Amino acid sequence: MIQEYALDPSVLVAEYSRQYGFLRDSFSDTGRVLSQYPRKWRQKVMRLLGGAPERDRMRLEVLLSKWLLPHSIIREHSVFNGGEWLIEAENEDGRLPFHGILSGTNPRGHDRVIPFDGIVTSDDPRWNCTRSCRVTRTAQDIVKAVAPMLMRSKRIVLIDPYFLMEPRFYNVLTGIVAVLTSGDCVHPVNEVQVCTALKGRWAKGKLPDPTEQQRMTSYFEKECVEQIPGLVSSGFRVNFTVYFEKEHGVDAHDRHILTDIAGVDFGQGLDHRQAEQDENHVRVNLLDFNECCRLEEDFQPHMSGASASYHVESEFIVEGRA
Repeated sequence: MIQEYALDPSVLVAEYSRQYGFLRDSFSDTGRVLSQYPRKWRQKVMRLLGGAPERDRMRLEVLLSKWLLPHSIIREHSVFNGGEWLIEAENEDGRLPFHGILSGTNPRGHDRVIPFDGIVTSDDPRWNCTRSCRVTRTAQDIVKAVAPMLMRSKRIVLIDPYFLMEPRFYNVLTGIVAVLTSGDCVHPVNEVQVCTALKGRWAKGKLPDPTEQQRMTSYFEKECVEQIPGLVSSGFRVNFTVYFEKEHGVDAHDRHILTDIAGVDFGQGLDHRQAEQDENHVRVNLLDFNECCRLEEDFQPHMSGASASYHVESEFIVEGRA
């Protein structure tokens, strides 16, 4: 669902005018993510544009700033030794694979090099990207489905209104932490946020009164402080946010993972299947940009201002020692 593509700067400069619409739509809510390789990729693009007319420079700047770069990736530890871009990209792919390398040609027959003309004029399977997948409702398969996104993100937020310190929930969390600490990530990440409304403990599904909210939150924090250090790698932090609905607010139910490059929706299944009546599979759907922004506004009030739908009862951080 999330696929990282390196794009030869010289190809972009040569093709952006003729294929502006194609490039604009290729990385917008598609699951494809542009890799700015090397780290000074944008500067390289503008340098190659040279003395082009100001109108052309402005058009390319809009394509970059509005459509290609907002959710792009800059590999923190990428290696570029100043040689030919395609050879350097193939070497970088050997260190940490791209899903595809978009170039003008493929002179060495590399498996992941995709000639740009091929994706414009034909249906290259390496360019196809799905926005949805169906996975078995197990912690292992849920984490596997989103691992490509996690490995390329700097910030990860789990939103599960029903999250409790029970194995069916925290097994997914610890699986995510295992991906983030595997050494295969584009960026070093040492924290993940979990947002919960503790709905699994609501009596008869009714919003608890303020006193009960405080009691539930205190008990949940105590459980987290006791259990998380033994479940999470040493030095890794889990930032918990406990929230409750405001009067006339939105009844939170669906589960999501938000990151700085994309977001996904799990419907009612961001936990390991527990009982026979639980669904055996879960549908994972890529969220569009506007929906990600709406969720950020609701669940990240410290980033976007006060939430219209929820109030934060407590925020606390627990560090792993495992």
